Amino acid sequence: MKMVKHSIKYSLSSVAISVALFSVNVAAQDDILPDPDALNKQLDELTQQSKLMTPDIPATNPEKIDCLIEPFSVVEVATSTSGVLQEVYVDRGSLVKEGEVIAELESGVEKANAQHAAAKLEFHEKKFNRLKALYEQNVIAFNEMEEAQTEVELARHENQRALELLRMRTITSPFTGVVVEKYISPGELTDQQKVVKIAQLNPLKVEIIAPITIYGSVSPGMLANVWPEGPMPGPYEAEIDIVDKVIDAASGTFGISLLLANPDYKIPAGVRCTAKVLPNSKSKLNLAQKVRAKKPTPKSAPTKVKASASTQIKVKQTATGINGHTVASASVATNGVMSAPDMMTASISQKQLPPEGPTAAQLQDIVTQFVSAYETGNLERFDSLFSVNAKSNDHTNLATIKQEYKELFATTSDRQLFINDLKWSFVENKAKGVGKLHALIVSKDDSVRVVKGKIQFVAEKAGNKAIITHLYHYDLNIN
Repeated sequence: MKMVKHSIKYSLSSVAISVALFSVNVAAQDDILPDPDALNKQLDELTQQSKLMTPDIPATNPEKIDCLIEPFSVVEVATSTSGVLQEVYVDRGSLVKEGEVIAELESGVEKANAQHAAAKLEFHEKKFNRLKALYEQNVIAFNEMEEAQTEVELARHENQRALELLRMRTITSPFTGVVVEKYISPGELTDQQKVVKIAQLNPLKVEIIAPITIYGSVSPGMLANVWPEGPMPGPYEAEIDIVDKVIDAASGTFGISLLLANPDYKIPAGVRCTAKVLPNSKSKLNLAQKVRAKKPTPKSAPTKVKASASTQIKVKQTATGINGHTVASASVATNGVMSAPDMMTASISQKQLPPEGPTAAQLQDIVTQFVSAYETGNLERFDSLFSVNAKSNDHTNLATIKQEYKELFATTSDRQLFINDLKWSFVENKAKGVGKLHALIVSKDDSVRVVKGKIQFVAEKAGNKAIITHLYHYDLNIN
């Protein structure tokens, strides 16, 4: 019995009860009946001893939580049309920028179609200009000029379609990131197949599965410290982007997404980490807004004359190299035709124009003459369209603007651009026209650059005609 009591003294409650029952059995075998009250008292004492000897289990510490660092976005870039892959300019591990050309399909036929459509458009525009001059002299009826204008519009759309088909032969990166995988090589036939996989690594996305105990204490915009696994020093400051509104009932957890700035690509994606949310903090990084920001639509000034120009432009881009030649941002030439409905709108609105400013017809004429001088490369005629002190993006006089056009004509074989949604507004005696441009620049070695952006020019009245005083283009995207 002493041995039995010794065992009871150092056991847990479950074992103590078993030993007590064992002692009862032993007592029964000895024909000794224990006192029930004494037995109950003994069991109470054993229960108290077991509680004192049971170790305390600490509660889960929610301050540091396991997490996983992932790319912000992963995209498998594919061709939008079928063809033979001519060249892939990147490889696995290559860093690419948004809009950078990563591959090209063979496009000889598409280039020929684009040149054919451009020549056809040029022919119809010249025909329309001749008929317009005859109409102004009351030699022909309006319906003949209107028919010529319709032919110009059809040719313009055909030319734009040819340019879009040519553009589809070039594959560009949708964002700045790193090439993760390369699927096909030059010479392979592709039918809307994947070319490369690109991962966006700035910012990184940190995924956390958090316990429900901290729900309500975290919100988007708060800060958190992140410690990646491996040799990367920490902590890194991240911003809470998303807090799930649905709780997983089985595990009692919910999801939190963080954004972690990684401008130098020092932190790799795909590694485990730990994170600690900083209470009562507010991020100053605004990563979520920067990542999801959309370019604001500029507010257009009130217009008294609306003129929609279907235009071809030859553009020289700042910091855009074509065969070693740096193209200047100021060199823009237009080839615009105002549709018949727009001509009628302009003439109706003529009463609202300031008497000292250019008329709607003069504005159209300056665009038409500008095109003619540009297409023929006639610098003298080009000179007559500008003010002596004309300004552009990088130049403050006509001489430097003419020099840029001279270089442009010498280094390129074709320059085309459409201007859409061209709208005029008037400030005192000046007319300002703003529109969207879509340019195609072909160098003499047949290399092609596509430029999209906006164009703006300012004109004023000089005698019985209008002259250009300012010519700008901006918000350019070059492929």
